[in-house]
Amino acid sequence: ERGLSPKVALNHRRVLAAAWGRAKVPPDARAHVAAVLRRASASPSSTRSASDSSHVAGMLSIVRLPLPVVTRTVSLHALSAEPASLAIEQLRVELLASAPRDSAAGAAAVDAALDHLRAVSSHLVAMGIPPSVIAVHPLLPPPEPYHCAGFFELTVQTGARGGGSHVAVAAGGRYDQWLAAAWPLPAAAALPPPGGT
Repeated sequence: ERGLSPKVALNHRRVLAAAWGRAKVPPDARAHVAAVLRRASASPSSTRSASDSSHVAGMLSIVRLPLPVVTRTVSLHALSAEPASLAIEQLRVELLASAPRDSAAGAAAVDAALDHLRAVSSHLVAMGIPPSVIAVHPLLPPPEPYHCAGFFELTVQTGARGGGSHVAVAAGGRYDQWLAAAWPLPAAAALPPPGGT
């Protein structure tokens, strides 16, 4: 650790899609909103909390979204300040309660994705990562477009005594679908691609 204050942010493609849908952020504004939320999360914690609702809402005002969309976005972003287990349960309620009634398969997929995030979080704790540094960021986009399921970002806080900003030092995720697409057909006949897809 050496005074760098690491944080592990987790998310899943299905959770991200459901969170965008819940917040009702238009697809053409999502990249901009994600960038604004990243800046809000990187803000020095000595001057303000990254989850401070009024600060985040003010930053989102540059995107020119309707107030209900900003409110829902801020609410979902605030979950990143909660312990991972609590955030997962709150997301389960928010995302599954707002799922379309005719989309039982979609709700089951989001539920399975939340279970995946809980399992990853539990494994990190079992490996000695303090639960206080693990968070679920429901609006965190994947580091690369080929990450197909769960993904993560590791940040450290620069500066002395919590006065610096959070800087990403590692990121990754699952890319089974990319590997399956790139796996040559003759090899697939002998061995399945990595990840078993």
